Amino acid sequence: MDTPRPAWIGSPGNEATAFSKRFAVSGDAPIGAVLRITAPGFYEAWLDGSRVGDAVLDPAPTDYTKRIYFREYPLELGPGEHELRVLLGHGWYCQRTVSAWHNHEDKWRAEPCLWAEIKTKESEAGAGRVVARTDASWHVVASPLAWDDLREGEILDPGFVLPRRGFVEGAPAAVVPGPAGTLQRADFPPARVVREIRPVRVWRPKAGGWLFDFGEDIAGWARIRFAGGKRGDVATIRYDERIAPDGEPAVHVGREGMKRRGNAVIWPENARAIDCFHFSFGSDVIFPGIGGGAAMQQDRFILPGASEGARCDVAHAYEPRFTYHGFRYVWVRGVGKKPEAVACEVRTDFAERGIPTVGDPDIDTLVKMADRAYKANFADGVPTDCPHREKNGWTGDAQIACEFGLLAYDNVPAYVKWCRDLVDAQRGDGNIPGIVPSGGWGYEEQPRGLGYGPVWGGAVAIVPWTLWTMRGERAGLEICYEAMKRYAEYEEALLGPDGLVCHGLGDWIPTGGFKGYVGPDFVGTAYHHEVLRIIAETARLFARQDDAAHFDALAEKTRRAFIAAHAKGNGVFGKGRQTEQATALELGLVPEGERPAAEARLVEAVHKTGDRFDGGLVGSKHVFRALGHAGRAGLAFKMLKAKGAPGFIHWLESGGTALWEDWWSGASRNHIMFCDFAAWAIEQATE
Repeated sequence: MDTPRPAWIGSPGNEATAFSKRFAVSGDAPIGAVLRITAPGFYEAWLDGSRVGDAVLDPAPTDYTKRIYFREYPLELGPGEHELRVLLGHGWYCQRTVSAWHNHEDKWRAEPCLWAEIKTKESEAGAGRVVARTDASWHVVASPLAWDDLREGEILDPGFVLPRRGFVEGAPAAVVPGPAGTLQRADFPPARVVREIRPVRVWRPKAGGWLFDFGEDIAGWARIRFAGGKRGDVATIRYDERIAPDGEPAVHVGREGMKRRGNAVIWPENARAIDCFHFSFGSDVIFPGIGGGAAMQQDRFILPGASEGARCDVAHAYEPRFTYHGFRYVWVRGVGKKPEAVACEVRTDFAERGIPTVGDPDIDTLVKMADRAYKANFADGVPTDCPHREKNGWTGDAQIACEFGLLAYDNVPAYVKWCRDLVDAQRGDGNIPGIVPSGGWGYEEQPRGLGYGPVWGGAVAIVPWTLWTMRGERAGLEICYEAMKRYAEYEEALLGPDGLVCHGLGDWIPTGGFKGYVGPDFVGTAYHHEVLRIIAETARLFARQDDAAHFDALAEKTRRAFIAAHAKGNGVFGKGRQTEQATALELGLVPEGERPAAEARLVEAVHKTGDRFDGGLVGSKHVFRALGHAGRAGLAFKMLKAKGAPGFIHWLESGGTALWEDWWSGASRNHIMFCDFAAWAIEQATE
């Protein structure tokens, strides 16, 4: 007879939740066992007072209505009594921040819950035996977390000073429905703390407290040790990418502080990166008076003390459990003595392959900045755009960055996981949202509200194809093949009468502001052709000749429509701008015999801008590669090294340590979308 599966358990109504299960092991010798565990949101497990494993921010986010990953941990259980305690966090499952991406309305949103079992290992004598599993026999216990949110941060209260609404110590756990998705064993590395960084500078600003500069932008958190304080003292820890020019903490700047250069947004130099974007957040103020209420990228630690009002005789250490931040600077306030701090870099624990040097100090520094941005934007099993204000899996950013990631890291398993996420996010009509996973946001974008277009949705074909062509991994193609076809048919049905894509985004964040924007009719159509080509090639790989013939025909139809609309003669495409020339060249849309002329027009476009890069997300993928293929790699490197704004070296000149989101003030100073120049430079260095 099959043994019953573990139930989901929860404690609805509590601000933060922890559970305990006591169980006994009989016999005279230790036995081997396995803990299988997950919790939509996050969890941290402790057996007999010792942490189980070293994974953090687990499980990685998914569409929880489709799948939830669990992990297995080997245990050795001695005879006698044992206790398993598990802390739960809200994570992506139950975000509290009112955000531009409507995470407070995610389709799966519910209170955190837990699924776990401990089972002895199978032996020659028979199957293993369950010694503990989640059910109503578990008990609710005190959690040191008084609040946690991915963007607002944590309030850690190890002394249990703050009251908990509706909390009853030792109350039975409630068996709850849990998420609708299928449980699946994780087959990719978890997130871990991969490096600790000591501050390069510590000082006392006029605003009070201490400012720590860790010298580089990372994703993660600070581990802080406090040197005493009274019970109930509140230490406030704020994370930022920048400080004011006078060494003071960065300031909050609302939309009223925004300036424009044409259509480009320019933010003050001392603005917090978390404020530099075009939507507003509404934060729940759960604990007014505790460090000024809720705030973005801000944690609080309530010192436990020895007793009410007594001084702490021992140092207290703090680090978050269920949030992470993007930062270089940490501002600590609310305690009398100088604390100690180290920065903990957190990312998906993929293995490094090694990044060769190009041989030019400026280029090598830019590649290192791309490397930092990549690591910070693969913090937890999803390729994201930035580690601070968004943490979203933007599909366009991910497909552009994929080649660099596979050159620098053994990250195939996490990309295969994200291929499943792409399929899970696809709607019945074939549309794929701009962010994956998505709780319901991102399927509509102007104009026409029909999706983000093939530069973004095309990730469903481009990412698995890149896994195959670069690393020989077929799993992504096998997972995504049917989804690729559905997405291509979705886009086919939306083509205009001229056969061009007429919705979604184009060459995002161009150097010249949006007056230099190349629209979706050009780049979207080019990428639609690329998706169709990939599907046809995949069909041949899978020996599906009918599919190959069908999508070959669609690709040819789109190629002809593109050429009819955008080929102007003498090698000119569109208006002859860098992005237009390079995209046509690199995506196979230049008619036979016209390639030399198109390459010459690309070089002319570069010279027209004073040998500076002039493009956005799509241009950054293709311009350097097209120049290299035209035998003009030297010109491409010259463009990369052009000083001043807009340009890549401007980020370095302005003190950046990772790639920026824009070409002027750096609304985000840790963004991945412009990183492909680094993949090209590495390939040039290794040819």
